[in-house]
Amino acid sequence: MSKTLDEIIAAAYTEEGLTEQDILGDAGAVSSGNLALDHILGVGGFPRGRSIELSGLSQSGKTTVACAVIAGAQRNGEKVVYVDFEQALDEPYLNALGVQTRDPKDPNRFHPLFKPYPAASLEQGMEVAGDAVRSGEVGVIVFDSVAAMTPRKSVEAYSDTRTLAMERARVLGNALASLNPNLARTKTTAIFINHIRDVIETSPTRPGMPKRTTTPGGTSLKFYASVRCEFAVVKTFKHERFDVLTGEKIDEPHAVLVKVKVTKNKLAPPFQSAELYLELGKGFSNPYSAMSVLVGNKVVRKAGAYYYFPDSIYHPQMKSGDKGPSMQGIQSVLDLAELDTTWGVSLADAARSVLADHRKQAPQVIPEPIEPDHGEPDPCSEPAVEALSLDESPTDPPAPVFAATRASEGSGVRFGGPPPTR
Repeated sequence: MSKTLDEIIAAAYTEEGLTEQDILGDAGAVSSGNLALDHILGVGGFPRGRSIELSGLSQSGKTTVACAVIAGAQRNGEKVVYVDFEQALDEPYLNALGVQTRDPKDPNRFHPLFKPYPAASLEQGMEVAGDAVRSGEVGVIVFDSVAAMTPRKSVEAYSDTRTLAMERARVLGNALASLNPNLARTKTTAIFINHIRDVIETSPTRPGMPKRTTTPGGTSLKFYASVRCEFAVVKTFKHERFDVLTGEKIDEPHAVLVKVKVTKNKLAPPFQSAELYLELGKGFSNPYSAMSVLVGNKVVRKAGAYYYFPDSIYHPQMKSGDKGPSMQGIQSVLDLAELDTTWGVSLADAARSVLADHRKQAPQVIPEPIEPDHGEPDPCSEPAVEALSLDESPTDPPAPVFAATRASEGSGVRFGGPPPTR
């Protein structure tokens, strides 16, 4: 006698040791260490049980975000594995970002919650990572970086660039196919740090055309990653410093403004972006992100170079005036938040409350039932679904209408309206 569907699924769950709550339940998220980045990710941070790709040019803050995630995981008592393919681990910088690298009881040993591993080859690193994830003791695992993953064949013998790229993509694709299911079962977050490189054109391009860019590792990581973030430096902040060697004042960079764009997100709407303030040698500034939220939502009023604060986040060092307590310049606000951490926490809490209210007021989209359509729609008939229109003045030109109609034979959704121009 054949089994029913419920019996087949129940037997499969029992064999794998799964429950319905493991599949339907929310695995949660691990914070990125910055409230603006957590907000655009949609779930409060990087999701657990998923693969994450952080890509961008050098010195754009990818490793800094990964280290902030490691520090947060350690504060929660989770073990972290750092697979260092570049073999360029900087312990003082990790300590500056809050990562505990050494055991307090024995400084000659690594911290019990921090397990770095310098991988000599791609196969070796992914094998150790797979065993660590299957143990179920790891909360976060970081791969630094995909561009430095060298297959064993290329380590043992010379291979040209094309062969290296193809072999890396093949080995990485096979490793991710076995790694991703184990990440989901153990609720482990895997962060892959990647670079952005120019595509070497085989034919000359026309002048003025932008360069094409790509990320190493092939297309397998783009497919398996649930969240992909791109980092780019948009501005550099400098301050004057007296140079002892030359006896002159020079402009020295002390911070950069990094734009982060979520190019793929399977858990929230993608293509969200935010600008983060990265202090060189210190990490991303939460007070800057909090001020961006408060000023954007008019909780803190900005007039010229002055910021006027409400009484709920007042500080005695602020200047009193007719328009309320104020401070001049964003740098003075950041310095005060660093000096008085309690006030900095209250500033971040005020921004989080604004973001929470914004999420509550977001409109809920209620889908309407769609009648099954088994035939080809009449091309001369009007679309059954009306397009959403904005409030327009009589002088505005009519907006183009793009209405969704149901395609036949389950071929997906087809968008009606004017044909595209060639």
